[in-house]
Amino acid sequence: MAPSRRPKPPINAHPEAPAGVPKSTHSAGLMQAAQRIHRVRANLRLHGPPAPPAAAHEAGLRELGLLDFVRLDLPSSGAPRPDLVAELIANHRSVKFDLESSSVRGARIDLSIGAFAEALRLPWPPTERPPAGVGVGLAVESAAAVAFAKVYVMSHIEAAVNRKDRHPRSHLLPNLEWGGGHGINWATLMWCEARDEMAHLVQRDRSDHDCYYGAYLQRIIWWQRPDLFQLPPEPGASHAQQALGSDQSASDEIQTLRSELLLKIHQVEVRSRQIDLALEKIDAASKAIDATSKKFDVISKQLDGRSKQLDARSEQLGVIPEPNIEHEGDAHALKQALAARRKKETMTCKMPGMLGKC
Repeated sequence: MAPSRRPKPPINAHPEAPAGVPKSTHSAGLMQAAQRIHRVRANLRLHGPPAPPAAAHEAGLRELGLLDFVRLDLPSSGAPRPDLVAELIANHRSVKFDLESSSVRGARIDLSIGAFAEALRLPWPPTERPPAGVGVGLAVESAAAVAFAKVYVMSHIEAAVNRKDRHPRSHLLPNLEWGGGHGINWATLMWCEARDEMAHLVQRDRSDHDCYYGAYLQRIIWWQRPDLFQLPPEPGASHAQQALGSDQSASDEIQTLRSELLLKIHQVEVRSRQIDLALEKIDAASKAIDATSKKFDVISKQLDGRSKQLDARSEQLGVIPEPNIEHEGDAHALKQALAARRKKETMTCKMPGMLGKC
């Protein structure tokens, strides 16, 4: 029996290359991987996890098996490590659906749906809907499912550049509102969103470098290889994160100035309303004075008319009336009274027997 022969490796094979891979091909692949890691690491902008849904949805989230994910202690994996997350993204490999992996510092990281769900405590396999009359009910379940999707899926799609075009989810919320959340494979949905983001982050011509699932990717690394977090960050790994921190500081400062400006505007508006109210009171008082003055004018005209009527009546009777000064308070009445008195005195002096006495 002839001895078996092992295939001889190519003459130019690299010692670390897989069997049958030429040295030049392996070296080129290593160079491309290094360039990809450097590019992703230099530009990656990690975002923290979003605020969880309101506590009112806890019963519905527990029914859907999502409450453990919402309560996940992400800070337990340590401070943000953009260097490790960038390497995980850059080395992401997909053989076929759900047979995906990556490597960080030479250590293999499983990125299958099962590994993803285990690290993030997502329901896997998906939970089944309880029988009718059991559980929290469809309305509570649907409300919790919609709140969860808005926070952990839709908010990232809305924030990411061109995310709506390349991975639309316009049908998701209506389906949840109508049919609840048990019909959704949440682990697969979240895994697809993270997978899409990783694929987009390694592209050369991308205009944004925001990573919204970075905290969850870091959790996967920590879950499988916590020893990697004992290694110090590599140089140049935090430039983008520092830039993000600077941007955040600038944004906070702008927000503070905006709040102060809005407060000043509110104070000015309040003061303006106070001035308007004072002016309205002055206008009302002025109108009241004008109305009173008009009443006095009417009364004065009535008195003048009454006086003229009395004068006319006196002339008809041939009697010169003694004006009632007590009731004639205006200048016109006083003038008439003085004229009448002088006329009376003149007539008295002309009477027989009174000459020389006036």
